[in-house]
Amino acid sequence: MFLAGADGRTPELRAPSVKGAMRFWWRAMNGHLVEKKDGKWDYSKLKEEEGKIFGDTKRRSSFSIVVEEVSSMEEFEFNTEFSPEIQYFQYSLVHHNDRKGIKPGFRFDINISAFNREALKEAAYLLWVLSHYGGLGTRARRGAGGFSIKHEYDKDRINGLEFLDETPLSIGLPKASKNGNAQDYSSISSGTSGFIHGPGFSTWEEAIKDIAKRMMQVRDGKTVQRIKRLPRGQSAFKQKDLDKKAAFGLPINVFGGGMVNLENKNENGDYKEARRASPVYISITKIERAYHWTALFLEGKFMLEDSKIVFKEKEWPKEDNSLLMEFKNKLEAGTEDAFSHDEESSVKKIEIS
Repeated sequence: MFLAGADGRTPELRAPSVKGAMRFWWRAMNGHLVEKKDGKWDYSKLKEEEGKIFGDTKRRSSFSIVVEEVSSMEEFEFNTEFSPEIQYFQYSLVHHNDRKGIKPGFRFDINISAFNREALKEAAYLLWVLSHYGGLGTRARRGAGGFSIKHEYDKDRINGLEFLDETPLSIGLPKASKNGNAQDYSSISSGTSGFIHGPGFSTWEEAIKDIAKRMMQVRDGKTVQRIKRLPRGQSAFKQKDLDKKAAFGLPINVFGGGMVNLENKNENGDYKEARRASPVYISITKIERAYHWTALFLEGKFMLEDSKIVFKEKEWPKEDNSLLMEFKNKLEAGTEDAFSHDEESSVKKIEIS
C-alpha cells in the first residue's frame, strides 16, 4: 500500500485517502445520474447527490471516518527480486524504488460514524466495495493497495454490513447503475464485465502474478515469448501499435524511447498533456484464507473530443481497444488452455445486477 502523509514521502494511511477512494466508487456506480442535455453531459444531479453523502460547500458529509493503527506500521518497497509479472504491474514502484510503502500485514481499524442508519449503510457498503474491488494509493488499479475487512462493526450497535452478501463467488455490485450512460468518465452499469479468480491463491504475490501473466499474454504477447532474450524492462511492442497499448491507460513509458502521452485540447485551442487511468481495475483481496484477484472493465469514453495520443512525431486520433477487448473476451470465455494449467476454469464472472 503506497500512500504518503503531509510530506508526500512518509508512508501513512489517512482517513481522507479512504474516503476519497469510496467517493470514486460511488461516482462509478451512479453514472445513471448524469443526463445529456443539448448535446452535453449534465453532472448537476450527480454532484447534488454526491454532496448529500460526501459533503460540499453547502453541507457537511453524512458520515465521518477515523483510521486507527492496530499493528505497528512497517515500511515496504518493491525491488527487482519480484517476478517479472509483478514488476510488470508495479513498474513505477520498481523503477522509482526510493518510494516507500506500507508493508503487507498491517492491521488497522476504520471507524465510521453517521447521522442516521441509512448514511451508515451507504458508507459501509462503499467500504465493502472498495475492499473487494479497489485499493488505496499508487498502482491500485494493478493490484497494489488491497485490503480486506476482518471484522464487522460492533454487534451491539448498528451493524452497517449486515445486509451484504459476502459469499466469495457472488461478490456482486447490487447498487450499480441499471443504465449507466455517463460517457465521459469511468462508470459501472449492469453491462459492465467483471471477473474473479474463484479458488484464489495462498499469497498475494501468486494472485498478482497470475492475473498479470494473463494480461501480458494479450497486451505484450511478443514480449512474453521473447522475455529471455530482451533486456530487463524492454518491450517488443511495435511503435505503430502503441495505440493498442494506450487503451490500457496513459501515459506509457516506452523503454529507451520516451513517453506515450494523451493530449487534450483546452479552451484556447492548445494541446496539454493529460492522464487517462486504465479502464481495467484489477485488485487483490483476501477472503478467508485465500487471495483472489478481481478484474472490472469499467465503462466510459476513453478519450474526450479533440484529444490525441502522441509518441514522438507520431499521433493517433483515438485508441485501438482491440487488445483490451481480447483480454476481456478471453476471461469471458474462460480459455484456461491459454491462461492456466488448470483443466477446469478457475475464472468466474461477477454478476452485476
